[in-house]
Amino acid sequence: MNRKKAICISLMLALFLTSTIAILATAKQPNQVEPQQATTRIWIQPSQIKCYSGDVYVGYRFNVTFWIETDQEVGGVQITTIFKHNIINVTQWWEPTWNSSYIFYGKTTSAPPFPPNPGYYQINATHSRSKIAVNLFPPPPAQTPFTGTGLIAILQFEIVSMPNETVTKLSSPLSINNDGTYLFLADGNPLREFTKEDGSYEIEFTTIPPMSLDVNPQKIEFTPYSSAIGQKFDISLSAVGVGTFHDLHKITFLFTYNSTLLSTNETNIHINAFWGTSSKSVTDGTINITISNPTSTPEGTILIANITFEITYQNEVPPGSLKDYSSSSLTFQNYHAYNSTGGEINIADPGACTVIVYPRFTGTVQIGISDPMPINVTTGQIIEGINYVDIAYIKKQGAYDADHYVINITTSEIYNVTEINIKLKYDPERTNYRYHAKFHGNLFTKYGIDYNITDDEKGNVSITILAKRVPIFSGTIIQLAFYVPEGSDCYDIVKSVGQCTTLINITEVSMKDGKGNVIPTSIQTPSTTILMTPEFPSSISILIMLTILTGTIIIAKTRNQRNRKKQ
Repeated sequence: MNRKKAICISLMLALFLTSTIAILATAKQPNQVEPQQATTRIWIQPSQIKCYSGDVYVGYRFNVTFWIETDQEVGGVQITTIFKHNIINVTQWWEPTWNSSYIFYGKTTSAPPFPPNPGYYQINATHSRSKIAVNLFPPPPAQTPFTGTGLIAILQFEIVSMPNETVTKLSSPLSINNDGTYLFLADGNPLREFTKEDGSYEIEFTTIPPMSLDVNPQKIEFTPYSSAIGQKFDISLSAVGVGTFHDLHKITFLFTYNSTLLSTNETNIHINAFWGTSSKSVTDGTINITISNPTSTPEGTILIANITFEITYQNEVPPGSLKDYSSSSLTFQNYHAYNSTGGEINIADPGACTVIVYPRFTGTVQIGISDPMPINVTTGQIIEGINYVDIAYIKKQGAYDADHYVINITTSEIYNVTEINIKLKYDPERTNYRYHAKFHGNLFTKYGIDYNITDDEKGNVSITILAKRVPIFSGTIIQLAFYVPEGSDCYDIVKSVGQCTTLINITEVSMKDGKGNVIPTSIQTPSTTILMTPEFPSSISILIMLTILTGTIIIAKTRNQRNRKKQ
């Protein structure tokens, strides 16, 4: 029994040893390869590139970079990238010697094929490859090999195909997991078995948003009544909503305007230097512009040109009215845009500009005071043939302090006048402002006329007349009464049967229409002499004429009559 037991134990030990050796033998092989797979990898950044047709275009270029992470001593790297050349194609590559992340930064290298040659080779009808490499030269041990994480190279691609409504998506691999991608170790031997992470490219169809053309400003108005002929204004033409995906290369269009109202010429058209090639011409209300070859990729809002116009026509009042204004639309016609391959770019409805020229006032609204009419001191009558308006005598106790002379403020219906401002100047040493009165109360009610009159007692009277509805009627609105103050030199002169004069001056006049536009005005007669002459045995006769607007004449005569029963 002991012998059998010993044999059994021996067999069990032998089996254990065999199993242990087998386990150790199978574990040893992975230990030799696994560190390389775990610590050495190359990848593409970005690993996944996705585009949309609304954002890019045929010819659009993008870059990818290659990176390495390794604990091996590396003396060189070769990368072979396989892609679909009917979707994208390589254009060039760079050895990033300027970048501190470059694996051989600050060292001497060789980089076949010499950049920018990307090492292009067509594999078959649909696939091609790019093969590039960077190496230490001279190789280790003359220079320290690379270990760690770093940038290897930069490779550029160009889009050559776009999806559409039928084929809505296109894709291409960016494959580096192949035998053409490997490392050169410091000892000169290649290392092919390690992690190589592929990338991918994809483009999906989307509707490309249209660009447009625009004018700034969109509205220009010339003030009513003022002369606009000969005045100039500027506009700018721009391409707006431009994206890099449009690949905008050329624009051609006509720009039209009313050649009766406006004028311009080629020298007034200044095309933005951003466009390398341009042409312009002007023919009877039509500007023809073509621009192309931008100096950089257009994006956003791009100025096309600045244009200066001049006003050449303006209606007149009279005989017209403010409704008889002239206008011109400045608009794009026959407009087209093209990309760098000659394809036409969709353009949305363009903007436009409207120019409005209101009529100018052919005359000048005039307000003034006439010289006094001569008085026949014997009869006290105004010379025959001169029209006049009698002003009622207002009696007051006191000799000459009771006698007034009156100024009538009148207006006529003309071009929507709703506001009149008048400033008067008198000599407070010889006359004084006494009161004002409004007439024709029903007309005040009808037109909603209001007024404000101030006197600073220093010889300054300010009058503002407002109407809520237009036009202001023809006729007297305000009467201003002045008198000879007792104790003044005029008082004594007239009382002693003499003649005395004083001045009334209009210093300022302005008018506005219903929209607040200023109507051109001028002072026809800035001052007048008031002649005060007694009528036997005493009287004061005064005549003032105030002319408003283009032909309204106001003639005032004051004739004071005393009770002849006292004589």
